[in-house]
Amino acid sequence: TFSNPKGEALNADGLKTAGDVFLRDGFHAEGAVRLLGADIGGNLECTGATFSNPKGEALNADGLKTAGDVFLRDGFHAEGAVCLLGADIGGQLSCIGATFSNPKGDALSADGLKTAGDVFLRDGFHAEGAVCLLGADIGGNLECTGATFSNPKGDALSAEGLRVNGALFWSDLKDSPKGSVNLAHAWAGQLVDDEKSWPNEKGFFLDGFEYGAFAGSAPRTAEKRLEWLRLQPQKKEGFRPQPYEQLAKVFRNMGHESDARAVLIAKQEDLRRYGRLSRLAILWNWFLGWAIGHGYKPWKVVIPIGSMILLGWSFFTQADRLGVMQPSRELVYLNTEFVRTGDIPDLYPRFSAFIYSVDTFFPFVNLHQEDYWLPSISKPSGHSFKYYLWFHIGMGWLLSTFAVAALTGLIRKDRPNGLD
Repeated sequence: TFSNPKGEALNADGLKTAGDVFLRDGFHAEGAVRLLGADIGGNLECTGATFSNPKGEALNADGLKTAGDVFLRDGFHAEGAVCLLGADIGGQLSCIGATFSNPKGDALSADGLKTAGDVFLRDGFHAEGAVCLLGADIGGNLECTGATFSNPKGDALSAEGLRVNGALFWSDLKDSPKGSVNLAHAWAGQLVDDEKSWPNEKGFFLDGFEYGAFAGSAPRTAEKRLEWLRLQPQKKEGFRPQPYEQLAKVFRNMGHESDARAVLIAKQEDLRRYGRLSRLAILWNWFLGWAIGHGYKPWKVVIPIGSMILLGWSFFTQADRLGVMQPSRELVYLNTEFVRTGDIPDLYPRFSAFIYSVDTFFPFVNLHQEDYWLPSISKPSGHSFKYYLWFHIGMGWLLSTFAVAALTGLIRKDRPNGLD
């Protein structure tokens, strides 16, 4: 037992040992324990120990270097910050069943930590205050299974720039993390997570987070993964495309092409919602989604094209019934029979509303209806049908161009606005 409540209970800055350091099995310190820059030739074992310095650092081992493991586990309890900034651990860091309590600050501060083995924050690990792993480099797995993270007013886990060479286990937490989870620009070989371990509110920061694959019980459908991405505070922070692109990449690598397409379409939809676009850009984004699924579903253009042809068929049928559709070639008007009776000469092509709709819609199709028939503005409602004809032709050019562009790949799928 070391007691100095208002100062340092044990100061071993710069300590160097060829073997292990044991602060365990009933070790108790009131006041700060310092091991700054210590160089330990074996393990640092603090199993079952209690460190108490509620208003400061309970254990400060910044710059610590060990040839072996660091054990802060099995009843380890700290009131006050535990600091391992820039520590270089030759084995694993094990905090299984440990309690870190510093509600107004960092419970575990291990920015820049480097380990050759795993980091275990699991099986009863409990943190009140932030757990900080910014820029940490973990040689094995980071396992948080069965842990509790609580820092309601900030980051429950702050791991921006973290690198996990093995798998990141963020599953079976005892409760949803209270506070945000920041994995911005982190990297993990595999991701093992589950829904109940996601924050309840929009508290995920995933911009720049990269992972090689999903493993274990991790959800693997586009529907669930989009729920995960939408836990990002995009309404407040703004739209971030990278998390969608990363998710689509992983789905493709897994052979889930349809899920990848669904994610990339959702990316464009969320860009429209949260991307702070101009009204014109919002309208354009919506049109691309409606017409060709932003380039990921080019077959969708069949629906608006078919709808426009049917609409034109209906309009031109009505125009024919009203006598608005009139021959456009001069030879008809030179025909004495037509002048006398109004009957179309036998050799003149007869009007077909459906064929006329198709002919005027597709710019690269010539069915010889548009060449021989036009709405007459001298007839009642003639102007209305003329204006519709212009609209029909314009939509034909627009949708045909999009169809060709989507099918030939001219519409790029990797650009934020969907167009090259």
